Amino acid sequence: MKKSKLWTVVCAILVVVFLVCCMSTLIACKDKNEGNKTNNEQTNTDNSGNNQQGGEQGGNSGEQGGQQGGEQGGEQGGEQGGEQGGEQGGEQPATVPDPADLVNPEGYVVPTVKAAAAGSYKEGSTLVVGYNEFEEKFSPFFATNAYDQDVYIMTQVSLLAADRGANIIRNGIEGETVKYNGTDYTYYGISNLKITKNSDGTVDYTIYLGKGVKFSDGTDLTVKDVIFNMYVYSDNDYDGSTTFYSLPIQGMSEWRTNLKGDILASVKAVAEAITESVDETAGDYVFTEGKGYTQAQFDALTTALNATYGVTAQDIVDYCAANYADYTAAGTSYGGPGVDLTVAGQKIAFGMRMWGFGSWVKDGDNYTGAFKDSNDKVYTMVGDDVPTIADYAACIKAAYNGDALAASETENAGIDRAAAAVDAWIAEEGAAQM
Repeated sequence: MKKSKLWTVVCAILVVVFLVCCMSTLIACKDKNEGNKTNNEQTNTDNSGNNQQGGEQGGNSGEQGGQQGGEQGGEQGGEQGGEQGGEQGGEQPATVPDPADLVNPEGYVVPTVKAAAAGSYKEGSTLVVGYNEFEEKFSPFFATNAYDQDVYIMTQVSLLAADRGANIIRNGIEGETVKYNGTDYTYYGISNLKITKNSDGTVDYTIYLGKGVKFSDGTDLTVKDVIFNMYVYSDNDYDGSTTFYSLPIQGMSEWRTNLKGDILASVKAVAEAITESVDETAGDYVFTEGKGYTQAQFDALTTALNATYGVTAQDIVDYCAANYADYTAAGTSYGGPGVDLTVAGQKIAFGMRMWGFGSWVKDGDNYTGAFKDSNDKVYTMVGDDVPTIADYAACIKAAYNGDALAASETENAGIDRAAAAVDAWIAEEGAAQM
């Protein structure tokens, strides 16, 4: 991939930094001589034109402000420790000028960050918390268990802060005051955000990263560390729960497929025609002559799409077992007669029940022990008469009349398997035409 192509992606990419961007760091911030500071800035372009808010922006740290998200620190290997940042007192820095109004934008100086301050550990000050079982994936890249996520949220920092209403704070460095339920709260962050809407429908997002932000080992956090996260989330081999790569970011498809623009457009048109060939009566994709694709292309893509039902079903089962174990008790609508998650059939039935693809059979007020899936198939839950992943996949497929893309987009446990299958097919088919 040429360097210019790479930077096209980088320049598009920060639009959703506040959605998913996580760095394995804890920041320590301190004042520096304003005259010795320089700013790091990154500009991005997003084709969607409206992705201004992130679903993955965590809460804020109480009245102290300061969004605690997670950003894995690139090029700073090793585990990062530290403490959660908050609002700092003291004088407010001067208002940050708009770089567009400056004669020399490159000379623009960002004020010292006020988002967090270093703290020193004192013996006996350790907070001990009783918690449920960890999967020990304390990384924003790969954590799926809610308890693991709580850990990285408390020990890492977001590029952009958010207020109590989940609105992005655009002036985090100097602080921004937002009213919530009649009370003013001031929020700080490690960066400022400028949003420019263009006439062609794209949006430029310019991030000004404050100076004085450090990793727990004392090294400076720079824009290179932010870019590292983008590489990870955009990589074809990334198999974590974040779907950053699926966002309509300019240049993302070319980056992931490594295809020329004209070939990519041609193959994507073929993929679109195939995915639109769903026959709701048949409940599956149906080949039609003269639609711009060959039988071989149709067979390859639809086979890959149909295979995603089972993978999605397994994802959901594993997710429910990891996050909803407290719902397995007997006598409840989810646990029915009681669920043992170490037994495969019961675990699958539980995942189906939690996701609305089945229910426990009752006789009056009592659970019989049997299970009925959304396709009206009844299992006694004795011996081999239990639901399988194939049964679960059949239920999902039937619910969406064979439209794998619609099913995967709605019923996933964090990863859109069908969209990924289409991307993989496009890359393979496009490579064959290069």
